[in-house]
Amino acid sequence: MLFTTLVVSLGLLQASALTVPTRSHGVREVAVAAAAAIPTLTLLSDFQKDNVTASWAPGHPKVWGQAEKKFSIPTPPLPAGVDAVFTEDGKFLLLTNVTDTDVIRLDTGAVVSTLKLKFPSYGTHTSVSAAPGGEYDFLVAASNFTWDDKVTQQRLSQDGVPVGPSVDRPGFFSNGGFDPTVVDGDGKRVLLAIDIDDVHVYDLDDVNSSVVTLTGHTDSIQSIVFSPDKKTIASTGFDGHVKLWDAATGTLVHDIPPEDPEQAPDYQNWLTRFSPDGKTLLYSIGSPLPEVKLVQLNNLTDVVTLGPFSYWVRSAEWNSDGSLLALGGFPWLLVLRSSDLAVVQEWRVDTEHWEEVLFLHWFDKDTKLRWSYLNGTEMYDFEKNLKYRWGPDEDDVPPPGWVVLAGDWFPFKSEGWFGNFDSDSSVRVWSLPE
Repeated sequence: MLFTTLVVSLGLLQASALTVPTRSHGVREVAVAAAAAIPTLTLLSDFQKDNVTASWAPGHPKVWGQAEKKFSIPTPPLPAGVDAVFTEDGKFLLLTNVTDTDVIRLDTGAVVSTLKLKFPSYGTHTSVSAAPGGEYDFLVAASNFTWDDKVTQQRLSQDGVPVGPSVDRPGFFSNGGFDPTVVDGDGKRVLLAIDIDDVHVYDLDDVNSSVVTLTGHTDSIQSIVFSPDKKTIASTGFDGHVKLWDAATGTLVHDIPPEDPEQAPDYQNWLTRFSPDGKTLLYSIGSPLPEVKLVQLNNLTDVVTLGPFSYWVRSAEWNSDGSLLALGGFPWLLVLRSSDLAVVQEWRVDTEHWEEVLFLHWFDKDTKLRWSYLNGTEMYDFEKNLKYRWGPDEDDVPPPGWVVLAGDWFPFKSEGWFGNFDSDSSVRVWSLPE
């Protein structure tokens, strides 16, 4: 894909602030109620194939009362944070609050083990990856908003039971949970931001964990990712810099500074991504002018600028072969063809339902695209020209002090599950359509 310096105008709308949901713990599976009213969104633009607008898949949109499984979470006094993650094989759901984690078998709903956090927290973010021998490495980052955050690693057996002692390390996941790529593709190393402006690379198989340190940012790091070959790390943050590092030594390979040094204190870079072939670097700028940049790594002067937008872009994912790029904003989703950056699909909602598109994910051999919107999960099937939604009905209004957010829970290879929190202090779990 050859680029010349270019500005692509993709005019967008404005946005509202997003708040992480507050929840607590104590899990039990309960019966699923009957479906309620079907929610409706006014779409200004929808997915289509051969000039035919996408149709709803049979039985969709589905609402919370139609979920296949529901796990109840008693509500304590606010504030309290909860997070959840599935193992990649779809066998376990790990549900975490500020004091402990329940490991739940999805087929039975049984809590097979409970992990206790060893330090106080006001909010948590979690990650799980495959470990040797069919085991799992579970990571929970606990934040107390003092830049003294901790991440606990616990290895779990094939049965979801702790194996050996847990390991505590300083740091936190970048980007408050919007960026799920903290573990490399082999599940061997994890990236943790330290003191807002440094990054440590930890070896998950080494409890003493030799550390590579990346030092050079001067403000809050928002996104850290491994390259596809795992030899390079890209990072970006609120200092407006994008930095490329040698993943083995921590040596700074290249620095992309803010375009306007005089406005550097006002920059807010949110996201960075490598293309699947590792040849292109994407990063998004939130201010002073919201844009998305695409840089060719073999020629760093070869840059495409997408935008300007009216608000930040914090979701961007290529499909597996890099031929398509999905971008999520307020309140829209675009799919661009990588060869010429033409917009091939546009999903846009009216301003009455003003939310941010988050947690983009391609799956099922790139035939489906999933995203989170308006407290639920949306999906489009490119081959069948069908659309899906799982989420609240029109009467599901959060009580005061609550904001509902669909969790960043990945769909899986074949027997996949995903879920979202809802306003009655529970977690709804759904299986993916074939």
